[in-house]
Amino acid sequence: LFVGNLHGGVKNIKVLYQAFKTASKKIKNLKLMIIGKALDAEGQKFLVKLKKDKKVIVTGWLKAEKVIKALGRAFVFVNTSKNEGHSLAVAEAAAVGVPLCLSKISSFTGVYQKAALYHESEDYKQLAVNILKYFNNKKLVETNSLAAKKIAGQFKLKKIKNQYFKVLT
Repeated sequence: LFVGNLHGGVKNIKVLYQAFKTASKKIKNLKLMIIGKALDAEGQKFLVKLKKDKKVIVTGWLKAEKVIKALGRAFVFVNTSKNEGHSLAVAEAAAVGVPLCLSKISSFTGVYQKAALYHESEDYKQLAVNILKYFNNKKLVETNSLAAKKIAGQFKLKKIKNQYFKVLT
C-alpha cells in the first residue's frame, strides 16, 4: 500500500512499481494499492500506465476512514520518497501496525529506527527483498508492527500537548 501524492520524481513511484513487479514474481496474489492523486505531468503519465495493470488498484484520494480501512487490510506499507518531512501517512500506517518499508532517509530512519525495513530511494531490488522478508517472516512482521505502533503512540496530540506545556513551565 502506498498513500500520498503521486509526485513523479520526488515520490519515486516508478521504483515502487518496479519493486512490486519484482516481488509479485514470488508472491502470486500480490496487489499494489495506491491512494492519492498525481500532482504533476510525470505522475499523471505514469498513473495511466499503472491503471492498465490489473494487479494495481489506484483509488485517487479517499476520506480518512477509508484510508484507515485500507491500512487495516494492508500487508505492508511502502514509502519510496527521495525526501520527506514527517509523513502523516507513514505515522498512520505505523499506528495501525502495518509493517513499514521505507526509503533510507533521515526523516524515517531517525523516527522509526529498527521498526521498519529500509531501502535506498532508487533501489527497487532492495525494496522487493524487504517486501519478501515480511512475507516470509511472520515474527519480523509482528516485531516491527509492535515497534512501529509504539513509536506512533508518541505522536498523539494530547501527549505532544502535555510535553509542550512541561517544556514551557
